[in-house]
Amino acid sequence: MTVIRHASETTERPKLFIVDASGSMNEYLGIYQKMHLAKKNVSHFISSLPPETTIGFLAYGNRIPGCSSSKLYHPLDTGNQDKFKNRLFGLTPSGATPLADSIRIAGNLIAQRNKETEIILVTDGVESCYGDPKKELHNLKQKGIPFRFHILGLGLKPNEEQQMKKLSEEGNGTFWSIEDDSSFHTALDSLKEKTIAVNREPQKHSATIVGTNQDSMIWFDNIHKTHESDLKSTYTIDFGFKTLKNPKNCVIFNLKQTNNVSNQSLGEKRIASPESVVLSKSSCFDLSESKGKFTIETPSQTSFSGVLELWDMTGVPSSLAVSKEEEIR
Repeated sequence: MTVIRHASETTERPKLFIVDASGSMNEYLGIYQKMHLAKKNVSHFISSLPPETTIGFLAYGNRIPGCSSSKLYHPLDTGNQDKFKNRLFGLTPSGATPLADSIRIAGNLIAQRNKETEIILVTDGVESCYGDPKKELHNLKQKGIPFRFHILGLGLKPNEEQQMKKLSEEGNGTFWSIEDDSSFHTALDSLKEKTIAVNREPQKHSATIVGTNQDSMIWFDNIHKTHESDLKSTYTIDFGFKTLKNPKNCVIFNLKQTNNVSNQSLGEKRIASPESVVLSKSSCFDLSESKGKFTIETPSQTSFSGVLELWDMTGVPSSLAVSKEEEIR
């Protein structure tokens, strides 16, 4: 028997991510920084969705001090996967974990649309700002806001896992324990299977290319090895940047594995093959141009390359320029 479904039944539910960009996301889970593990897998998941899927994300931390750091970085919208990924890769982990406040903001956004939405929390920790996430989820249900609340917990302790499982149950969602790259990928695949009504071949769509800003530049001044042993090597990365008039800027250094490349691109002012990034460091300036340095350690006998990004931090973070990719050897 052939079953005919209406278009509304074959469309992915809207997806609203809450991304943890607190300080602990700098830590490693296996060979990856937690932050880059999140960026890599969420980016791949977004790319796998049909282009008409409504997507958006909040983040907390991201260099904003205190417990009021929850902020909407990409509003719920369709057809803007590249912009979503650009803003996602611009996050730098630093700050606290205001889960309750993030849930409240997410609920307000969904209430404005009144359409059932999957809230997907990616985090490595529990509430740290004296809020009550369970109470906020209960309030959303009491108001009749249509949502499901899923959690991907990165390297959580057993007692933290129990807290998160209770939250996902309160939100009629699912909890996944993430211990490595493979389990992250599997969890998001499982989430997609749970939320799609009918599997369809994604429609082809063209990427949005943003023109280069000739008034902004970022470059390597010098890369030199300062120490080497059988296990690891230490490098100092000297860099410079300039903008025309931006008073607040951040420089991000990305370390990439050279044997893990793809054709993925986030635009000409962003790095290529972002999923190959294994380490990221940032340095921020209240100057329109300056110089600085990073110190990094890498495993010996492994090939890496480095690339710098320059970000405007005067409002919603936006990319200004990207350097040439240089070998780290």
